[in-house]
Amino acid sequence: MVQEAPMPTAQRPTRRPAARIPRNMTLERFRRWKPEDGWKYEWVNGQIEKSERSMTHEQTYIARNLMRRFAQTQAYREGAEMMTEIDTTMLHGNVRRPDVAVLTSRQLQGGKMGFPFTPAFAVEIISETDNINKVRQKLREYFQSGVQVVWHIFPDLKTVDVYSSPFSVQICEGAQVCSAAPAIPDFQMTVDEVFA
Repeated sequence: MVQEAPMPTAQRPTRRPAARIPRNMTLERFRRWKPEDGWKYEWVNGQIEKSERSMTHEQTYIARNLMRRFAQTQAYREGAEMMTEIDTTMLHGNVRRPDVAVLTSRQLQGGKMGFPFTPAFAVEIISETDNINKVRQKLREYFQSGVQVVWHIFPDLKTVDVYSSPFSVQICEGAQVCSAAPAIPDFQMTVDEVFA
């Protein structure tokens, strides 16, 4: 039986002040850069974008639910992986870090050799600190880059917006089924299961 550590009191982790970052940075330098200040950074059009990092406990639990369901898919049996906050290559070489993304075995092997990749399925867990304009901009960029399905998960609202294009969305709640088809045809979950 696995021993569990005692549950800590519910406190939001304190963050170190954001590192001083250059506004412009080469892609090569960005890929080598390893900030440890608790923020999430993306490389967009040669500029560094900073946002909340390190998923909250609730967001981690949501990602866990997604991963457990993904482990039942054909894509998983074929070697694909669902991963959190992994560098993905977008249009014009931009580097985005979706909260959750599915990468094929071939993409993972290519990434190990330095080849860029774009996931077919990406998930963003929307928090109260997310800027809606940046969320929409990123959504468009995902589809322009070849992403086939994007889920926006809203923990506070207990809803999931399933996008099959930047302008085609199904808003789901409760017992409604969310699908990642055509990216992953057999990946489906009810909203209740996402938040279980």
